[in-house]
Amino acid sequence: MNKLINSEEYWNNRFLNDWNKYSGEEQTAFFARITCELLPKWLIKSIRLNNYTICDMGCACGEAVNVLAQFLNTEVSGMDFSEAAIKAAKQNFPAYHFEQGDVSKLDKDVKYNIIYCSNVLEHFYRFDQGDVAKKRPPAAKDYLILQMPFRENLSIDEHFYKFDANIIPLKIADFTLVNLETIDASEIPNTLYPDQQILLVYSSHTEDFKTARVSDICSGVQNSDLVEWNKKSELVWKDKINEIEAAQEAIMHALQANYEKLKNDYAAVNSEFNKREVLIEKISKELTEQTNTVISLKEELATSLSQKEKELSQLKAKFDNLLLEKNELSELLQKKESIIYQARQKCIYMASTKAFRVMHFLFRIKYQFMKGSKEERASFKKWLISKTEGKGGDSERNYNPIWSVINILDEEKSCNKQNFAIPATENSGGTPLGKHLESEEIRLTSEGGIAASEYAFIKNVLSSHQDKKILIYPHVVYWEPLQTPQQLLKAFASSGWLCFFCEHPSLTGIHREVFPDLFIVHEKELLKALGNREVFVLLTWLGSISFINQIKNKQIWYHVLDKLDLFPYYDEYYLELHHIMAQQASYVSYVATPLAKCLQNRKDSIYLPNAVNPEDFLNIHEDYIPEDMKPILANGHKIIGYYGYLAEWMDYEMVRGMALNRPDYEFVFIGKAIYDTSKIENIPNIHLLGLKPYQELSDYAKFFDVATIPFVINEKMDCVSPIKFYEYCALGLPVVTSKMKDMNNFICDFVACADGIDEYLFYLDKFTAEECKEAAQKNSPLIAMQNTWNSRMKVMENAFNQEQQTILNSNYENYDVIILGVIDYDFRYQRPQHFATRFAENGHRVFYINANHFNPDSITEIQDNLNVINLHNDKYSAIHLTDWTEQESILHSKVDQIMNKYCIRDAVVIVDYPNWIMAAEYLRKSYGFKIVTDYMDDFTGFLNPAEALIKENCVRLLQISDHIVSSSKFLYDIAKKFNTNVDIIRNGTEFTHFNQAAIEHNNDRKIIGYYGAVAEWFDWKKVVYVAQNMPECDIIIIGHVTAGEKQLSKCSNIKLLGELPYKELPRYLEKFDVCLIPFDTTTDLIKATNPVKFYEYLSAGKKIVATEIPELEPFKDEYVYLANDNQRFLEYIKLCLSNKDTLLSKEDKISFAFQNDWQNRYECFSKSCRQSVPKVSIIVLTYNNLKINKICIQSILQNTAYPNYELIIVDNLSTDGTREYLNEIEHSDEKLKVIFNDENKGFAGGNNVGIREAEGSYIVLLNNDTIVTRGWLTSMTKHLENNASLGMCGPVTNSIGNEAKIKVYYHNIREMKSFAYHYTTEHFNEEFSNPNVLALFCTMIKREVIEKCGLLDEEYGVGMFEDDDYAEAVKQEGFTLAITEDAFIHHFEGASFKKLEDKKFREIYEQNKERFEKKWNKKWIMHEKREGITWDTNLDINLLNEN
Repeated sequence: MNKLINSEEYWNNRFLNDWNKYSGEEQTAFFARITCELLPKWLIKSIRLNNYTICDMGCACGEAVNVLAQFLNTEVSGMDFSEAAIKAAKQNFPAYHFEQGDVSKLDKDVKYNIIYCSNVLEHFYRFDQGDVAKKRPPAAKDYLILQMPFRENLSIDEHFYKFDANIIPLKIADFTLVNLETIDASEIPNTLYPDQQILLVYSSHTEDFKTARVSDICSGVQNSDLVEWNKKSELVWKDKINEIEAAQEAIMHALQANYEKLKNDYAAVNSEFNKREVLIEKISKELTEQTNTVISLKEELATSLSQKEKELSQLKAKFDNLLLEKNELSELLQKKESIIYQARQKCIYMASTKAFRVMHFLFRIKYQFMKGSKEERASFKKWLISKTEGKGGDSERNYNPIWSVINILDEEKSCNKQNFAIPATENSGGTPLGKHLESEEIRLTSEGGIAASEYAFIKNVLSSHQDKKILIYPHVVYWEPLQTPQQLLKAFASSGWLCFFCEHPSLTGIHREVFPDLFIVHEKELLKALGNREVFVLLTWLGSISFINQIKNKQIWYHVLDKLDLFPYYDEYYLELHHIMAQQASYVSYVATPLAKCLQNRKDSIYLPNAVNPEDFLNIHEDYIPEDMKPILANGHKIIGYYGYLAEWMDYEMVRGMALNRPDYEFVFIGKAIYDTSKIENIPNIHLLGLKPYQELSDYAKFFDVATIPFVINEKMDCVSPIKFYEYCALGLPVVTSKMKDMNNFICDFVACADGIDEYLFYLDKFTAEECKEAAQKNSPLIAMQNTWNSRMKVMENAFNQEQQTILNSNYENYDVIILGVIDYDFRYQRPQHFATRFAENGHRVFYINANHFNPDSITEIQDNLNVINLHNDKYSAIHLTDWTEQESILHSKVDQIMNKYCIRDAVVIVDYPNWIMAAEYLRKSYGFKIVTDYMDDFTGFLNPAEALIKENCVRLLQISDHIVSSSKFLYDIAKKFNTNVDIIRNGTEFTHFNQAAIEHNNDRKIIGYYGAVAEWFDWKKVVYVAQNMPECDIIIIGHVTAGEKQLSKCSNIKLLGELPYKELPRYLEKFDVCLIPFDTTTDLIKATNPVKFYEYLSAGKKIVATEIPELEPFKDEYVYLANDNQRFLEYIKLCLSNKDTLLSKEDKISFAFQNDWQNRYECFSKSCRQSVPKVSIIVLTYNNLKINKICIQSILQNTAYPNYELIIVDNLSTDGTREYLNEIEHSDEKLKVIFNDENKGFAGGNNVGIREAEGSYIVLLNNDTIVTRGWLTSMTKHLENNASLGMCGPVTNSIGNEAKIKVYYHNIREMKSFAYHYTTEHFNEEFSNPNVLALFCTMIKREVIEKCGLLDEEYGVGMFEDDDYAEAVKQEGFTLAITEDAFIHHFEGASFKKLEDKKFREIYEQNKERFEKKWNKKWIMHEKREGITWDTNLDINLLNEN
């Protein structure tokens, strides 16, 4: 029975079922605390000093391990034979080591310093001294600590043994009892064991205790027990002492023998030492000689190095001179090329005049006919006959004197031509393309053939559109029918560009405006009219290169529309030119994804599929029926329609088969036949209606039941992006196409890609059903709206903005700083400029907006990251007078332009002057940028007409600021009346700049110096007093003087040097013997002033005398003398000049200044900026997927410039290297925290770990399969800050199962960044309000929402329905949800519904759905998507291929 009670099975059951019920964990900890109380102090000290390791045998659920480890500050492990106990211990205390096992079976090599066993031995079935000896843990090295019930009066079934003085042994094997204590636990308040406990300490180091008495050992034991233990101990100690004495005698004998041996060894070693000493002396001598040699070589090397440095300096100077010469020559070359071009054009013109044509005729008579060979005379006759018959003669130019000049000019030009041109190559000669290009060059450069009226027309167009960008399309196709180039030109023209479409040279009288700002012209007239005007050229066929080469100032946009071998003149030369153009064109794009490989060496290539103008297909004449459609409609059959060229790419065999298989369908083909159509002619239900005007297409297509694109599918046609597909969608038609790659992205309930005739017929039958037609009518136009020519134009227009593209492709790690200035940047260099410079030098982009408004709008980058901005204002000349109330829209527009030009999405606004308040408020409300006021002056101290406006704006600014930085205590006290978030950040010094002046010198006449403004706050009377009383000294004043100039000038020893450049100040400061700060302290302005010059003077170690400026009081008599009284002020100056002053040393002053450098001030200011912004905690849960984890984490760190965030990564026990990667980066960024779970806690559980750790006011749950984009945090935070009822929000994305999913257009990360920025800009501040649910792939939640709704529900296990559940909880608490249209996140997630094929996934899905419905007592509703968005929208997007 007893064995059963304490069996392993028994204890496993106890630990699993009722251990906590009977307070097992609490009692274990209670006994451990008793141990800590009873342990002798010497042992505690020894454990801590020696870092003894301890093993708790019979540790139960680990509570004692935790108590002992914390108390003793050492390593403690636990062991128990119960599997259930060890499992619980590991879960409760993961920081410690626990092991299941029997102590007697421990590996003999495993050793602990101490074995601890508490309230275990009483459970043994047999226990006496012999058994204890046998059970002594072999793993103990130093001590055994045993604790158990003592003289137990309680009756407990599990306690087999009761311990008293007779049972407890004095020795256990090699261990001797050295300490014991007892305690009556019943007297302990809130006791968990109402009886006595005894603590026994056994040691293996008995020699340490041989003088100990039993009374010492048994300090806490009753006398009756002591008597019994005395008897036992006397016997034990007597035996032990005998053993020790015998051992000592043996040791003495051994020591004597060793001594003799050592004596002999010492004599031998001493002899050897003497020999080696001689050797060392010899080596030392050699080493000295070698050292001298090295020193000599070193000196020679230094001399040589100095010489080389001198030579290098000379070379550098030569290089700089050459670089300067190169730039000068480059300018000369450009001028020369311009002159050559003008001369050439003049020569060509002269060659076409009557006088030079006559000269040409005379030259040919003289040199060809009269002096030429027989063959040349024959050629002359042939030429003359051709001319007289009006056939144009020949192209011979050798006898034209003007063309000899042109040839010389061309030769000169070819030697130094810089303008881009595609050269001829070794493969060009004789090829069809080469011949074409040669003939085109002759046509375009020859005189004549220019229509004067058209030339004048183009010149007039250009002169009336001077401010417009120009886009040209060379002649390749006719204007009708409209194809990709024409549609792109229309889109660019609608966006404000001036566009030219070049028609075939054989057509006459074609120049006209076909669309606002879109003109049809000829190439030759256009070239002549362009001159040096910069243009963009759209190139789609390399046969246009001759035309492009004639354009002087151009950027080429090379757009690949088809497989290269489909183009006319395709051959090796064409391919060679393609590779040259693909490399040299400014911009490259392709129309279908398979064509990307044609541009694979261009990482910046742009995917630009075809599109539609939906409005072109809305003007349908409801009642109009074209005449040739009436007989077709009369048959009453379904109509399958197509329009476009009938060319070689049409699958005529399949069309014929479909018509024959479906005689009750009418197949209507509209378009010009440029290929043999005999296979589909003479079939009753096939109707070839021919070419129709573009504007009439909708009148035919409105009768189509199904639109079709039946192309032959091969490698060539797989590269097609058919325009007609988008046009069909604009008409609301179901569409069946052949299986083209780019069409797969659009497959849905009304769009199909058919592979062969059988599939084609299946879809035609399906799509002619009314329900399908209705679905297409509703949703197909949405595809068209998402794929407009205007959207394609925007993609390219954004690409043309090189500056913006560079910004978007750069990392965005540091928030931008917008400074609304109190002075212009190029005015006196003061606190605002110092902070602007420091922010820029520390990696922030700074946008400093000047205070004056009389300059035109401009932005100038004056150094890396530092941009100075002028905002023009017709009404006000400077911010000190400006009231923006009536110009609010103008202000907003100017601000928006700056934000968009530089892609500013994460920023802090620093306000230096109150009248900027409207700009600051707009930036906060619209952009989410927090306001930090740099409070430098008491604005109520200014006396000017705008005083009332400034006061009003100042008070409101102080009230609404998110943070205030005051430059003095005086201003701090004012600011605290209006705002609680106020810091003091005083002025500082540019230490390295002014420390240049820390040079000792002796002036013939002592110099008293001051630099800075001399205005109404400057006490000029005091300075005059000093000058009059110290005529032997000179007083130097540097700065603009607006007060007291006349009086100051009267003193001969006062030198007014005027304003000097900031960079020159140290040169003058160096000469100052004493520096002054003579401000009038009766003005409020000075009460608020913390003088910058105070710190600058100290940087040079100068002595300072100042008036009693409040901000300088803390430094009085150490760093500066202060006096308002004139006489006292004078005496301080004299003390300093005589070196009798008691100010701190020069070194101390310099040290103090160094600590007050502007860099230190910047660090404080940057901290205040971060504090102005609510902290956001980003939680990323990882589980394997190392590659995606890296992409996600790097995107956060590189694209999040939000000023105040932390990134918490919670790993759910990854096994693929993710943990090792997280270990590597954990300390790489102070914003980063990493938490390693010791088990996979599932989606909700893992995120909850992160939420508990989060410090932010806003919590972001972000999936690890995402890429974040510019401004994502600021945008979402802005929406939550601006709407108190909004509880949580999320971004739009490319892939998710609800309304957050939008159609996207990108195929690589570079394009994704551009798309994200322009989409969010276009939808700035927009929200998709009140979606039913927010997917937790990226969701920002207010802290107060979490406090009310709690953590994520972990009952949903590994995943699914947590987002529905939390959304429901948030709404139940009265909060709303929103999708922010101005934040975009790329999501790698695949199509969710495909996963439902998995049986286990389906089971979890159904279980969690049922859990959700029971919890909230409502039916779950399938997530909705936006109109036109399906589960497979964007399925072709795969950015993983790029990483």
